[in-house]
Amino acid sequence: MNRIALLCLLSLLAACAAAVQPDRRETAQASAAAISGLKAHRGIATHCERDSDCTVQDIGNCCGSYPACVRVDARPDPEAVASECAREGLAGICGFPDISTCTCVEGQCAAAGASQQENLR
Repeated sequence: MNRIALLCLLSLLAACAAAVQPDRRETAQASAAAISGLKAHRGIATHCERDSDCTVQDIGNCCGSYPACVRVDARPDPEAVASECAREGLAGICGFPDISTCTCVEGQCAAAGASQQENLR
């Protein structure tokens, strides 16, 4: 009887260990697209492993400048954002968060000390 219970337990553990984890790149791309929904924001990398992977950069929005926490090697293109906004006839809510420092939270760059709603996810 103990062998059967042990085999069941081992099978459950093996199933848990084999759970599929999402591809980090897919998660990062989804997070970047979620910044605004603009196509020009889709390629902005926001994934991280440590705080030093993150920095504040101007990613642009339909009003102009928009600082956000992104990877240090991210290459946002505020001009492409402005062009997309003009081409699509989009307007944005003007104003932006005051971000002085970024941190790595659950694998994504976020404003240090910000609430979940203030983070760009």
